[in-house]
Amino acid sequence: MITIMSGSGRTAAGAGPAVYRAIVCVDVQDFSDHRRTHDHQITVRNGLYHSLDRAFGRAGVAWSRDCYCEDRGDGALILVSPHVPKKLLVVEVIQELAAALADHNHIHDEYARIRLRMALHAGEVHHDAHGVASTAIILATRLLNAAPLKQALARSSGALAVIASQQIFEDVIWHTAASRPASYRKVQIPVNQTETTAWISLPDNPCRLCPPDAQTTPDQPRPA
Repeated sequence: MITIMSGSGRTAAGAGPAVYRAIVCVDVQDFSDHRRTHDHQITVRNGLYHSLDRAFGRAGVAWSRDCYCEDRGDGALILVSPHVPKKLLVVEVIQELAAALADHNHIHDEYARIRLRMALHAGEVHHDAHGVASTAIILATRLLNAAPLKQALARSSGALAVIASQQIFEDVIWHTAASRPASYRKVQIPVNQTETTAWISLPDNPCRLCPPDAQTTPDQPRPA
């Protein structure tokens, strides 16, 4: 099962040294919809964590050794050890998560079903007595809540919409054929009075990502 951890071993006086982590953020669409009862919300939360546990486990990622997870009420923040190949995140975890969500939704009624947004990024992260903090986490959270991602999921009949940072796209997705880089659409996301590039994919309904005349094949990334 997924273990939700705190920043043990840290003092309130300061954070430990920054460590590099892959960052996975997930958020349930319309979790607070007034038509969801408390029972619906508990079913959704249980289904979310079961789906995450199944997806990461089947991808070969060990929670007790490789992951740190913070609950966010209607979602979760997951930090993954740099020892875990990011290929597992952009291929196996995404595929297994889409399958797990489909299985959950197949056996539950409308308001207990899960439609999920997922953001992928990586960067230096500080742990302290209260949890974790970093600019990389802030960026991942802003990508997760970006309007183009919400719109993409709203248009999809699938249950999962993924947004990857430019860093993850260029360093991992572009070089991993099994991640289907051509299924990602390039978007600009407002961040701190400027814009950042990100890439959106609908792994369980890719044909709904763009209208017929829109970009469907990513541009060549910039040279290193």
